[in-house]
Amino acid sequence: MGIAKDKLTASERESIARTLLSGCESHLKNGSELWAHCPFHQEETPGGAFKYDVEKDVTHCFGCSTNEDLVGLYCHCKGLATDDAEGFRSFVNEYCGGAFSPKSKIEKPAPPRVWEPKTREEATELWMKKASDFAADCNEVLLYDQEQLDRLAAWGVTAKTVAELGIGWNAKDQWRNYSGWGLPKLMNDKGKEKKIFLPKGFVFPVFDHEDFSLYRMQIRVEELSKFSPMRYREVVGGNPRLCVFGDATTRIWIVVETIRDAMYAWQDLHHLRVGAMALGGATHRPDPIAHRLLMGADLIINALDNDQAGRFNSWHFEPWNPGKFAWMNQYAHAVRGLVPSRIGKDLGDLPKAGVELKAWFWAVLPEWVRAQFRAEKVERIQTEQARKEVAA
Repeated sequence: MGIAKDKLTASERESIARTLLSGCESHLKNGSELWAHCPFHQEETPGGAFKYDVEKDVTHCFGCSTNEDLVGLYCHCKGLATDDAEGFRSFVNEYCGGAFSPKSKIEKPAPPRVWEPKTREEATELWMKKASDFAADCNEVLLYDQEQLDRLAAWGVTAKTVAELGIGWNAKDQWRNYSGWGLPKLMNDKGKEKKIFLPKGFVFPVFDHEDFSLYRMQIRVEELSKFSPMRYREVVGGNPRLCVFGDATTRIWIVVETIRDAMYAWQDLHHLRVGAMALGGATHRPDPIAHRLLMGADLIINALDNDQAGRFNSWHFEPWNPGKFAWMNQYAHAVRGLVPSRIGKDLGDLPKAGVELKAWFWAVLPEWVRAQFRAEKVERIQTEQARKEVAA
C-alpha cells in the first residue's frame, strides 16, 4: 500500500515494527535491516531468517519467502488479511494522525491492467568470462572427486549430467574483487574494495539456450555462516533471470525452486522434450524470456516445494486482479504437481524415497498428455515396422 513509507519516517517505522515483532535484535543491520522472528510462519529455529527494511518498507523471510510492507505486517499481527481494508484504515488512524477519513481520501495508484514480466539487467562480458573460467575449474575438480559425485548421485544427478551442464565443486571459500569481475568498484566501511564471495560448495552455472553464454551462477553453500545464511547463494553480478534448462522446442516445462532440482528434471526427461526452470524461491516470477518459453509450451507442471510458501504460490490465484501474478491465472495450461509430503518437499527427495523421477512425471501428467505420448509411441512402432518390411 506504501502509506507507511509516504507518511512516516524510517525511525517511526522501526518503532512500530518493534512493537509488532518478537525477538527483535537491538541494532539495525546494514543501516536499515531490523531482524526478528518471522510472524508469518512457525520457525524451527527462531531468528536469522526474517527482516524488515525500515528504509524500503518491506519485509522478507528467507524461510517462507513472505514479502509485505509495514501495513501488511500490522494487519497480519492483528489477525487480519494483509490487504484488509479495515486493517489499513486502523493503521492510518493509529499511526498517521487519522489521515484516512471520508473527507481526506488517500489516492492509491491504479493497479496495472495486466501482469507483465520484468526485464533483468544483463551481466557484463567480463563477469561472464570470469564466471565461466571459475565454473570450468570447479567442474574439472568435481569430475575427479568421487565423494562429491556420490553426493550428487544421492540427489539423482549423474556424472554425465555434471559433465554436460558444467556442475562444479568449489573446495574452499574464495573472494574476488568486484572490479576484477567487471562490476563497479565499491568500498566497504573499512575503506577496502568489496569482494564477491564464492563459498565452498557445489557450483551450478546456467548457460543461455541460444548463444550458450554463462549468464548466472549459484553455489549450494556447504557450511552456512554469517556470510551465507541461506543454502543457495547467488554469485553477485549475474543476470537474475530464471535458470532455464531447455529451449524453444521444449513442449513441457517443469517449474521448481532450486537449480539442482531443475538440472535433475532436465537430465531424466529432456529426451521427451521436457525442460525445467528454477525460480530460486517460491515468490519469484518469470522474466520475459522465461515467459515466452512458457507461453509456447503445451504444458507447465508447477512443482514448487511442498512447504507453506510453495503450496500457496503454486495454487494461489486472483481472477479478479489481472495485474497481480498468479501461476493459475497467467498460464491456463499449467497444472500443479507438488511432491507428496510423505516423500519430501521437492524432486531431490524422490531418490531417497526410492521413487524414480519418471514415475512422478507420469503420475502428474494430465490424461490428454499421456494419451498423446502413447499415440506417438504407436506411430513410432508402426513407422519402424513399415521400414523393416520395405527393407525385407
